[in-house]
Amino acid sequence: MKRISHFFTLISIFVFFGTSQATTFCVDPSGAEGAGCDYVVQTITEVNDLLLSAGDSVLFKRGGSWYGALSMNSSGTAGNSIIFSSYGDPELPKPLLHGMVNVFGPEFTWKKSLEFSNPDQTVWVLKSGYSYGTGFSPYMGVLDDGITLDMRKSLPSANKDTAVFPNDGDFARVNFTQDHGSWTFYIRMDSATENLDGTANFGSYSFHIPNGFKTLIDTNGQSNIIIDGFELRGAFMAANVGAIMLNHSKNVEVKNNEVRFSRIGISTSYSKTYEAGVCFSESETIYDSISNTIESNIIHDNWESGIYLKGFSRDNKIIGNIIFDNYTKGQTTKDLLAIGLTGNLNCSFQRTNNEISHNEIFNNGTYGTLADSAISIYSAMNTSVVKNDIHDNNQGVFYFAHRADNSVFAYNKVYRNRVQNGFHLKFQGGNNLSISNNTIYGNQIEATVIPDGNYKSYRFIAVDGNAVNTKINNNIFMMNDMTSSTDYPVYMVWLLGESTLNNNIYFENTSSDLLGQAAPMYAIGSSWAGNGAYIVPSRAYTNLYDWQSGESQDVDSFIDNPNMQDTVNGKFELLQGSFAIDKGIDIGLATDFDGNIIIGLPDIGAFENQDPDNDGSNAVDDCNSGDSSIYPGAIEIKHDGVDQDCNGYDLTIDITLVQYLSSKKLKVWATSSLGENATLTLNSFGPMSWNSVSQRWEIVTDKLDQIPTEITVSGIEGEENTAFIQ
Repeated sequence: MKRISHFFTLISIFVFFGTSQATTFCVDPSGAEGAGCDYVVQTITEVNDLLLSAGDSVLFKRGGSWYGALSMNSSGTAGNSIIFSSYGDPELPKPLLHGMVNVFGPEFTWKKSLEFSNPDQTVWVLKSGYSYGTGFSPYMGVLDDGITLDMRKSLPSANKDTAVFPNDGDFARVNFTQDHGSWTFYIRMDSATENLDGTANFGSYSFHIPNGFKTLIDTNGQSNIIIDGFELRGAFMAANVGAIMLNHSKNVEVKNNEVRFSRIGISTSYSKTYEAGVCFSESETIYDSISNTIESNIIHDNWESGIYLKGFSRDNKIIGNIIFDNYTKGQTTKDLLAIGLTGNLNCSFQRTNNEISHNEIFNNGTYGTLADSAISIYSAMNTSVVKNDIHDNNQGVFYFAHRADNSVFAYNKVYRNRVQNGFHLKFQGGNNLSISNNTIYGNQIEATVIPDGNYKSYRFIAVDGNAVNTKINNNIFMMNDMTSSTDYPVYMVWLLGESTLNNNIYFENTSSDLLGQAAPMYAIGSSWAGNGAYIVPSRAYTNLYDWQSGESQDVDSFIDNPNMQDTVNGKFELLQGSFAIDKGIDIGLATDFDGNIIIGLPDIGAFENQDPDNDGSNAVDDCNSGDSSIYPGAIEIKHDGVDQDCNGYDLTIDITLVQYLSSKKLKVWATSSLGENATLTLNSFGPMSWNSVSQRWEIVTDKLDQIPTEITVSGIEGEENTAFIQ
């Protein structure tokens, strides 16, 4: 193994390796040699200078930390990707790439702030100032021990005396400038002691802030790359840019990473297809993200979105990620999304065939802000949003908007989300949308202000006029609450576009108006009221029966308890006897939230009951889930033409002769409707022989030491027993 100097990096790799063999480069801050490493480098700069070939690996040492941004300059090939991952002791932390600088060092002077007069708070100010440069402000910092900093206290100078600081050990800052150039940081830490010169002594604490990196890993137009097993912190400088940037790349796998304390977790770049409003065809070489996989990442405590694919993004998979605690620090702007697909309104064909599945999304957003949805699909066609666990968010749940044609939102668990002055499920545009087999439980909408020109009215399920042929089927809506402290109620269902609702369960949902009285649950049509700032329905209904008879919607839906396992703890599997079993209509999906097969007609909700005939046998093994007398291990009824025990055959074995011979041998004859294909055996004695003349199976045993009391003949169709009495 060799140590590569920075000067020698490109030349040595090109000359000695070229593309003839895969090479493993290890990255260790100390430069120490490691087992399995062909070459060792120390810094991000050295890694960025490597000229890599298909099949090469760049492995960062676990427990190590690097300040800087990793930028790819080489592509792998199909089936032979370039791998960026880790090595070393698996008990050590993932390798850390960060853009944070320490402002507790000796070059920074912290003194008590005279601008805050609250005697119950000790506030320190970074008197030497900190130049952050151009671009956006830093939004949060982090202590060495991982405490998240509340950096949402940016106030104009006139309001600085009213700043509310977080708890001991947390941080805040006040912005005294308007140009985002120079920032003054404030910190509350009552545990700090004061030195003789009036400066702060913070002991062993170390406070880090972002220092201007737009991104920490940039694929930089390269393809066939694997990014596996990093921790990333502190990428803030540019809008719409993630800590991991899939920058005009194809066939990139981003997996098993943890991304936090950044502006966006993982994103794609904008191309001219978005910025200029130009729609390039699929044959064009300009694209943003194609056939990439974002899988099993943990994305949390970021200021804006978790995963955000923009521009020309197609055939991507976003699966199995855990996304939580993003934009929870009081951020009030819109377009904050756990997962989003967006781009130019007229270029929806460029965002197509993307899959969002098996993600857990929780505790994102700040209640009462204008944050958008946990998942937002804006002008993206053929999007599949299935089998996600979406819960306890403080924002709307889902948003299909503008030409989201042929997209599906199905088999998702949606529970305990709450939003103020907004929506939960909004379908604003697109043809042939399907919202099916979701379990939607215990969510809340609270209206505290009159709807404005943007929102028109607040609705739990909203299908606007640009949506055509929207189908809402097989969903459970249970114990969702819609309350209003204005003159305008929140509706459960509001239809403006062409829609069909059917085979849904509505149970114990509530809607109340300003006076706390029950408000209409279902509404259709619209008319403008007042100055056009809100919409009132053409027709509204307070109960399902009137809705069914008045609009011919939900004609096969009903109000009944779906009898789910443990709703309090988010377990929504159907119990035996549930009215939801076999009450759905086929939507073309083969498996439920847990991957269980759909048996016959689908059940209503996100889970398919796996023992619909209540015979104790899982449907995967049960050969007839509609008959409780048929299941593996059931007692066979001979010659009835029915396979009760699910072994593939009716039992037709008959023992026609059992004779104990004078030679102390046993003679046994048997028949079967399978004839010579029955392959019969006399248990404990061995295989029987087929007599083609007599059309029966025969055996004469060896001499017996003891006469048996029971005879058993078995074959592929089962076994037949008979008592033997000499």
